[in-house]
This record gives sequence, C-alpha cells and structure tokens, in this order.
Amino acid sequence: MKKTDVKYAITWDNITNGYSSLRVDILIIKKWGSRFEKVASIRWQSNQATPLSWYAGKIETSNGDFESIEAMRECVAAVSKIVTPTTEIYDPEEIFRDLVNFERYQYDARVGEYVPLTDVLPSDFRPYLDAHDEYCTVRVMARNDDEAKHKIIKAMADDGHHAALMKWAEAGQPIKIAYRASAPNIVNIKEVLPELTM
Repeated sequence: MKKTDVKYAITWDNITNGYSSLRVDILIIKKWGSRFEKVASIRWQSNQATPLSWYAGKIETSNGDFESIEAMRECVAAVSKIVTPTTEIYDPEEIFRDLVNFERYQYDARVGEYVPLTDVLPSDFRPYLDAHDEYCTVRVMARNDDEAKHKIIKAMADDGHHAALMKWAEAGQPIKIAYRASAPNIVNIKEVLPELTM
C-alpha cells in the first residue's frame, strides 16, 4: 500500500455526556470502485472541565471483524502509514503533525461518501434526483430546482443515458431532493489543538 492510498478525516464531537471526542478516521479506497471507506480510527477524549486536554488515545478498527486475513493486513497497513511503532498515541499533536503528509477528506452525508476537503460544497447545495418511473438515473448537487434540472440533463447526456433523458423530458423533467442531509461540520484543527505547531 502506497502512502498516497491513505487519506484521513477529522470528527470532533464537542461535549456529549460530559466528554468531548476527537477522532481521526483512516480511509482507503474501496476494493470495487473509487470511493474511500473508513478502516480504522484514532480517538481521544477530554472532560467537560478541560475540553481541549486530550487523553485516552486509542486505535479502533471500523468494523471490529474482518472477512479475511488480507482485509486485516490492509487495515494494519493503512494505520501503519500514519502511526509508526514510536508514535505516542496519547499525544494527538504528534499524530496531527504527521497528517500534513496526507490528503484530508470529509464525510458529506449529502452525497453519502468521503470527499476531498477541497470538494465539499457550501451548505446551500442539496442532492437532487431525476424522478421518473420507479428509479432515478443520476444524482446531482445543486442550489435550486432550475440548477438541478440543468445538471441532470448534462449528467444524463455525459453518461450516455439518452433514452432515460428523453423519457424524463417527456414526463416534464420531474425532480426531487434525494434526502435532507446537512452540510458537514468541518473541524478547524487549531480549534481543537490550539498549541499545535506544524
């Protein structure tokens, strides 16, 4: 596994049940496709009284069970790109200093996958589907119905769905919002680790 095959995402749950949780998710490309999936996490917590004093660092696998030895090796290989045998897991700053060598991704529920941080769309974008027959052909992100229709036409034409495009046009170009998911909360590293120097 090459270093470029590993990406990361950050989650910060600020004060729930008296604790904060800071998590670095380690991502690799899925075997069948081009999407990234979480294989492991490095997690810390802090108390409500000292919300930025992180402790109890640990590495967790994403699913707990592996389908094969190869899947386990793949997980360990990905974690080993970020965490070396000398890395202090209890010190999130050490991990975060090493993360500058990796591309940051963010889980975006609006598209149902991890995307590069630079590709996260503003909060006024929503997922739209062409809504004819019993299924949809394409999904697009748009700010409003008109923009969605234009993007659906382009996506269907670009993907070669000409028959579906004609049926959709004949049906009056019906669209619907796929689901009501919010834009992701992007963690500012300096907020959670104010003493961090890179």
